[in-house]
Amino acid sequence: MKFSLVITTYNRLELLKRAIACGLNQTVPCEVVVADDASTDGTEEYVRSLGDRVVYHRNAQNLNHAAIKLRYGCRQLVGWAVPTIEIKLP
Repeated sequence: MKFSLVITTYNRLELLKRAIACGLNQTVPCEVVVADDASTDGTEEYVRSLGDRVVYHRNAQNLNHAAIKLRYGCRQLVGWAVPTIEIKLP
C-alpha cells in the first residue's frame, strides 16, 4: 500500500522542517507533498534543497490554507491513504 502525506504551510519553516522529517522517517515509506501558500520565510529554498524526496508546489500568491489543500495537495497524490498535517501557530 502506498501512502501520501500532504503538508500545507504558510510561513512556518521551522515547524515544516519537523513535519517533513517525520514524513520521511516513517517505517512505511510514503510520498511527502508540500503545498506552500506563498510563504516568504525561506520555505521554497528549503524544500527545493531536499530534491526529489519531496513533491513541492508553491502558490504565486496566498490563496488561504483550505484552498491550497484542495486545489493542489490532494490532486498530486499517488497514495491510497492521505494523512494531512496542518501547520498552525500554537
